[in-house]
Amino acid sequence: MATVRFVFTIDYVAEILNEDVDLLREIISNDDNLTYGNIISVVTGDDESTSALTDDGVDELRQMLSDARRSAETWQEFLDCFVLDEKVVERVKTYSPRSQSGGYDPTQVAIEHIGGVDAIEKSLQSLVKSRPYQEGRIVKIAAIRDADVNPTDATGMMHRAFQSVGWPQPAPGTFEGGQNIEVGLFVVPSSDQSGDLERLCLATVADVAKAQSVTQFYAQMDATYGPLDRPYKRQCAIYLACTNVETRGPGQAFSIGVFDRQHGVLEPLKQFLTLFLG
Repeated sequence: MATVRFVFTIDYVAEILNEDVDLLREIISNDDNLTYGNIISVVTGDDESTSALTDDGVDELRQMLSDARRSAETWQEFLDCFVLDEKVVERVKTYSPRSQSGGYDPTQVAIEHIGGVDAIEKSLQSLVKSRPYQEGRIVKIAAIRDADVNPTDATGMMHRAFQSVGWPQPAPGTFEGGQNIEVGLFVVPSSDQSGDLERLCLATVADVAKAQSVTQFYAQMDATYGPLDRPYKRQCAIYLACTNVETRGPGQAFSIGVFDRQHGVLEPLKQFLTLFLG
C-alpha cells in the first residue's frame, strides 16, 4: 500500500465533489463501503475522532456516486442501501440523470470540480478509467481553468494533462477531436490575460461606481502596504462584501445577478460553451 501523506476532510470532499456533506458522512459511516485504507480515522481529542478520506478514497467515492446516478432506479437503490437518515434521503433523492438508456443524451451535462491544478492530471487519468468513459458515454469534454499568473503556462499545463491520457491539445477557446473524445479548453479570463474567474466577473461591473471605488481602495492598499497574491480574488471579496446580498463566492453571486451576465466581456466564454453544447 502506498504511503498516505495527506487526507481530505469530509467537508472539503463535499465541496470538491459538489455533494451534500451529510450524504457523504452517511456513506463513509460504514468502513466497508469503501476499500480498506481509504477511510482514515483522525483523533481530535480524548474519545473524539472524525473521518477523512485518502486521495484514492475521494476517487472511489466520486466513481461510486457517478455509477449510482446512471438512472433514477439505480440512484434510489443506492440511497436505500447506503443512507439511513430519512432527512438526508429527502434532501438528495431528486435524481439528476447523466444519460438515457438509449445512449448518450447531448442535453445532459455533468460538471466536475477539480480541487486544485495539481489534481488535474490524476483526475483525468481517473476519468478515462471510469465506467461511463469506457462505455463511450462521455464523448465531449470542456475544461475551463484560471490563467493565474501566466496564461501560457496554464495552457501548457493543461496540454500536458491532456497528453497524459492520450487526448488532443486544443488551443484555448477551441475544441479538437480525438479518437474517442472531443476536447475543448478555455482559460479564464482569456488566453492573453493573467487572472482568474474573479477578474472576469469584476470586468462585467468595471463601469459601476462601487466597483471603481473598490479598485481605487485596493490600489491605495497595494501602494501603502505592498502587493499581495491573488489580487482579483481579494478585490472580488471586497466588492461582494459591499453588496446587499450574502453570497459564498463569485459563482453564486453571478447566478443571482450581482454581476452583469450580458456584458460583452463574457462573449468568448459564451461562444465556447455554445460550441460545447452544440
